[in-house]
Amino acid sequence: MYPCEKVVFLTFLYLAFLLYPGVYYKYIGMTVFIPMRKNDPRLKNLKPFTTDRPEPLLEKLQLRIPLSMKQEIYAQENWQEFVRQAIAKALEEKEELKSA
Repeated sequence: MYPCEKVVFLTFLYLAFLLYPGVYYKYIGMTVFIPMRKNDPRLKNLKPFTTDRPEPLLEKLQLRIPLSMKQEIYAQENWQEFVRQAIAKALEEKEELKSA
C-alpha cells in the first residue's frame, strides 16, 4: 500500500467510525471491524436475551461428520433442534443401558 493510500484508508476508517460504528467495512481488499461506542444511542434499544428453556443454550459443540450426513441434517426443517434432540436421546439411552 502506498503512503497516500494509507492516509486515505485511515481517513476512511475514522469517518466510518464516526458515522457507523459496529459495522464491518471492506476497503482495498481488507476487512476492518469498527466497534460500537458505549454511549451509542442504538445500544439503548437492545434487550437482554431471554429463553423459555429450563437450561440456557450457551455452549457450542463442533465435530467432524461426512458430507452426506451434513446434508441430511441440514435438510431438516429446524436442524439445530433436531440435532439437540438426537444427542439428548442418545444420552438418555446410554443412561438407561448404564442403569440396567
